Amino acid sequence: MSSAADAEYDKYARLLAELHEYFTTRHRFKGRREIGSGAYGAAIAYTETLTDGAGEGGSRNGNGDTGQRNTAQRTRKVIAKVAFDADSDASVANEAKDLAAVRGAEYIVRLLYEGPTAAQVLSRRTLVEDPEEHGDWETILGRFIAAGRRIPNRVLWGMFLCCEFTEGGPEP
Repeated sequence: MSSAADAEYDKYARLLAELHEYFTTRHRFKGRREIGSGAYGAAIAYTETLTDGAGEGGSRNGNGDTGQRNTAQRTRKVIAKVAFDADSDASVANEAKDLAAVRGAEYIVRLLYEGPTAAQVLSRRTLVEDPEEHGDWETILGRFIAAGRRIPNRVLWGMFLCCEFTEGGPEP
């Protein structure tokens, strides 16, 4: 490996270590499995621990009672995405904007957190997504085919809107 490639790899490794440190110490994230990387950034899978009745961040018991906490715990899979460099920050911001634009028609992922607050702590723009259960198109399609059912229009339109806005389609 050349020295330029070594330097790039070291920079990438430091960024992933920074991301891991942030989410495991400031949030209830455990584990770390890199699920992909590309020209703009990387995606890392974590398991987040929530308390039953907790809201998005899992930090409250959900009933407004601050005196007594519900200690029953559950987990969910989350994906943290981080931009590799300043040029890639715009790509992560665009993805967050696109996911926000199709909120309510989310069949694949749901945007949980987009990092303006984390940007003050992390060196690169970051977002966290909640992959919906059975949320890949192949699984959804397979279930309808196996059941001998037609796919409802609301599902088709939701997928169309997700694809349209992801590809830079018209503004809603």
